[in-house]
Amino acid sequence: MPDDSLFVCCKHRARTSQPRVALGDIVKAGELLARIHNIDRTATELHEYFANRDGMIIIKYVPTIINIGDNLNVIDEIVC
Repeated sequence: MPDDSLFVCCKHRARTSQPRVALGDIVKAGELLARIHNIDRTATELHEYFANRDGMIIIKYVPTIINIGDNLNVIDEIVC
């Protein structure tokens, strides 16, 4: 049964997303998925988002501007 580890959601408001993976990529838990930059203030700390589980990227956030609660990625289990 799917659980919350499938979803990687943004926890920061009004940021620009720099994706590090593509749709269909196979990822491992802990792998870097995206870097999020503050669009209101330059030279501030960026935030990195990592995979919660092993699997395949089945949904990828495409727009550049991201807000709290937006899904960056959905990672699903690979079943053979």
